[in-house]
Amino acid sequence: MIHSLLENKRINERHQQMRESIQAAALVCFSAKGLTGATMAEIARIAGMSPGTIYLHFKNKQELFESLGKPELAQPDVRIRVRRKKILQAALKAFSEKGYAATTMEEIAILAGLSKAAIYMHFESKAELFLGVFKDSSLLSVLERSFDCKRAKKWQEVSSTHDFEKFIIELVNAFLNVHNNPEHIDVLRLILSESMHDSEIADIVVEKMSKGTASELAKRLAKFNLGKVCELLPLAEIVMSTMFAWVLMHQLLARPKNRNKSQPTQQAAKQIAHLLLYGLAGYKEERIISSRASKKRKV
Repeated sequence: MIHSLLENKRINERHQQMRESIQAAALVCFSAKGLTGATMAEIARIAGMSPGTIYLHFKNKQELFESLGKPELAQPDVRIRVRRKKILQAALKAFSEKGYAATTMEEIAILAGLSKAAIYMHFESKAELFLGVFKDSSLLSVLERSFDCKRAKKWQEVSSTHDFEKFIIELVNAFLNVHNNPEHIDVLRLILSESMHDSEIADIVVEKMSKGTASELAKRLAKFNLGKVCELLPLAEIVMSTMFAWVLMHQLLARPKNRNKSQPTQQAAKQIAHLLLYGLAGYKEERIISSRASKKRKV
C-alpha cells in the first residue's frame, strides 16, 4: 500500500515537472512570437520533447497558452517585434548579397548584431527565415489590400462599365506602385533569382504571387457579373502577368536612375488597364484623345 502511494506520488511529480517544462518552453515561445506566431512544434523543440508528449498534457495551443495566466503575451512585446524586424532586415541584406544557399545563420546574426541563438528564437531554420523575409516585405499584404481598397464595397454593389474601368485602373496602379519601394524590389529580385534553382521557393512564388493574386482578382471580376470565378481565372492570370511584365522591365531590370523615367506609374497603369479592357483599338483611341487634349492646352 505504502509502495503504491509512493509510486503514485512519483508519477504525479514527474507529470507536474513535465507540465512545468512545457510551460517554461511555451513562455519563451509566446513571449517571442505571440499566440498566433508560436507553434506546438517549436514549443516542443525548445522543451526538448516531441509534440505528441505536449499533447498528453495540453489538448491544444490555446489551452497551453491559457495555463500560463499571461494574456498579455497574445501579442509579442514591442521590443521583440523590433528585434524580429532587425533580423529580417539583416537576412534580406545577406540573402540579396550572397544568395540563399551561400548565406549562413551566423552571418545573419552578425549583421543583426545578435547571437545565433537569438535568431533561432524567432526562426527555426534558414528556410523559415527566408519565408519570413518574403512575408515581411509586405508585398503580399499590399497586393491583397489592392483588391480591397476604399471603393471595394461600392464595386461589389455597382457593376457599371465606368466603375469597372476605375476598379481595373486603380488595381493596376496599386500593383505597380508596390514596386516603387526599393525594399520590395530587392525582395522580388531575390525571390526570382532563388526560385530558379530552389523548387520550394518556386512553389511559394507560384502559389502566393501568381495563383493567389490571380484567384483574388477573378473573385473581384465575378462581382461585376462577368462570369464564374473558374471562367475568369485565365483572364485574371493574363492581367497579373501583364502587370508583372511591366514591373520586370521598368523596375527589376532597369537601372535605378532609369526607373519610372520613361513612363510615370499612374500613366502606365491607365494604359495597361485600357489595353486590357478595350484591346489595341481602345488603347490607340485613348492616345488620340490624350494627344488632342494636350494640343488644346498648349493653344
